[in-house]
Amino acid sequence: MSWTKVKLGEFLKVRGERFKPNDKAISGLKRIDKIDFLGKIFISDKPSNTDMILIKKGDLVISGINVEKGAMAVYTEENDITATIHYSSYYFDENKIDIDFLKHFLKSPEFKKALKEQVPGGIKTEIKPKHLLPLLVEIPNDIQDQKKVVKLLQERNSKIEAISNELHLQFSLVKKLRQQFLREAIQGKLVAQNAKDQSAKELLKRIKADKEKLIKVRKYKKGKDFPTIKQEDIPFVIPDCWVWARFNDVAEIHSNLVSPFEFPDHPHIAPDNIEKNTGKLLPYNTVSKDKVQSANHYFYPGQLIYSKVRPKLNKIVKVSFEGLCSADMYPIKTWLDTDFLQYCMLSDFFLDEVDKFDNRVKMPKINQNQLAQIPIPVPPLAEQQRIVQKIKKLFLDCDVLEKIIKQNISQNQKLLQQVLREVIQPKQENQTRESSALVINFHKENRIQKPVLLETEENHFVKRKIIAAYIINQSLDDPKFGDVKFEKLLHLSDYFSLKRNLGQKYFQQAAGPYDNAFTIPFFKQVLKDKWFNRGKKGNQFTFSAGQNHSKSINTYDYFSNEELKRVDRIIAYFKKYDYEQPEIVSTLYAVWNNRIILQKEINDELLMEDFYAWDSQKKKYERNRLESALQWMREENLVPDGWGNLIEKSKSRKKR
Repeated sequence: MSWTKVKLGEFLKVRGERFKPNDKAISGLKRIDKIDFLGKIFISDKPSNTDMILIKKGDLVISGINVEKGAMAVYTEENDITATIHYSSYYFDENKIDIDFLKHFLKSPEFKKALKEQVPGGIKTEIKPKHLLPLLVEIPNDIQDQKKVVKLLQERNSKIEAISNELHLQFSLVKKLRQQFLREAIQGKLVAQNAKDQSAKELLKRIKADKEKLIKVRKYKKGKDFPTIKQEDIPFVIPDCWVWARFNDVAEIHSNLVSPFEFPDHPHIAPDNIEKNTGKLLPYNTVSKDKVQSANHYFYPGQLIYSKVRPKLNKIVKVSFEGLCSADMYPIKTWLDTDFLQYCMLSDFFLDEVDKFDNRVKMPKINQNQLAQIPIPVPPLAEQQRIVQKIKKLFLDCDVLEKIIKQNISQNQKLLQQVLREVIQPKQENQTRESSALVINFHKENRIQKPVLLETEENHFVKRKIIAAYIINQSLDDPKFGDVKFEKLLHLSDYFSLKRNLGQKYFQQAAGPYDNAFTIPFFKQVLKDKWFNRGKKGNQFTFSAGQNHSKSINTYDYFSNEELKRVDRIIAYFKKYDYEQPEIVSTLYAVWNNRIILQKEINDELLMEDFYAWDSQKKKYERNRLESALQWMREENLVPDGWGNLIEKSKSRKKR
């Protein structure tokens, strides 16, 4: 395939005529409203006050603002249309350029590179014909070769797009799973009831008595009385030990308006600082004289902050500090478990109740009177606390799933760009794609796998020798440190802390992941160089400083301070343990990572099954140890993301 350098203007010709919005020549023609990043054209009847261009069937239309993101399309309809001058339209010579090849090329890294190098301001500039047509690019000079490139791209991209669709489906399913947990929680189906719990009726009596005391001392204002909840108003059946109550029976809306100038430097929360549907607090500012707020509510630690504006966005957060919130929000105190009430308000059931008050205005709000009368299912207080603990654990699992899916979606997008780069760019003799590029393999199983930055092979052993020596040096004061513990810390450092492809070849050994291709020659060399001494203590080999120990600490600058800090984190985790705990965690990490690479289902039961199937000697560890380890890994965010190679049994072991 022969490639040649040409200017885009050699095969693209711009339709340069401009028209005033009221020009009779374009009267009655529809116009382009937008072109999305997938290349879909949206047509509008809305008028425009901007000068317009004409677009005919077969024209290539490009958005000058977002061309590098894919906002371009070939117009295929019969009737002429218009577009504002933020777009440009081109007809082309079909004997010189395959239009499908050109559309792929305009999305490629090579095109973005040309824009950056040849256009003042690069991709941040609104790309107009004067920028586009003079661009010098390299493309196949035979149109049949261009068609071959398009066919190859379509074949590869169809696999990637199928994976992308599956990942987005998985992400939406996790969101649905969260709602399913909340639905089961507020219906009494998530945890078992306990006859020893104080009943919800007794809880409501206690709340009512508490309110009456506060009313007498004027610390609580009696709210409006609402009718008793009727049978026909009950949306679902709850357990016998539960009761239905109005929102104002179990919670109080605090109206504590203050001037922001009285509380300088206090945290300030607005509706935009709360993530919709999740109950998560986003970054927020402190009260500043630069941003004068007309009025704000003062809130206290442990309260809920609920946005009354656009309530369908379901913005509610529990705060652990005091501060101010916008007057468009309600600080809420509750006599229930605060987390339980928040979960209840995050549920679809609560949104359905809010929706009954929708007044269809442009900026809907829910007022205090409306919020106060919403029915709430109330379990015994002890059961509320059990529900909260269960949901937190389940949501933590969902967080891990979402993180993995997001990483794979990001990786899939990089994969699309890599395919474009590999296929679109000209292939030169002796071109080495492995030198410093992202290398991605298409596995037969279409695995999603993290791209890894390849480093020159001669440095692999040197760099691993340095990080291995670093682990030993940081553990010389650890009386429980030995060769098994070293191997597991090395594995976790490789796969979790560093994620650098240094030729690792881990296989399944009885004590967990083991890279004997590196470890055996490493031990021989450091003993020969007298960096360390090795002695036998019980069933393990231990380490001590050798005659030339100082040489083992002179080359740490191969790694950044941030990388070494991440390795330190792994070492610190297991310093108080013998080899068993790092063996458990390292093996669980490996089987978990394997499942991500293979795109298999992930839950605790399956991970423990894989752990026991790893080697017959794993049976010595009881299930409760594995359950605790998995919970600890999630709490410490020591979870895999699919980086690295699959860790399997060595071929020699398989034959046995």
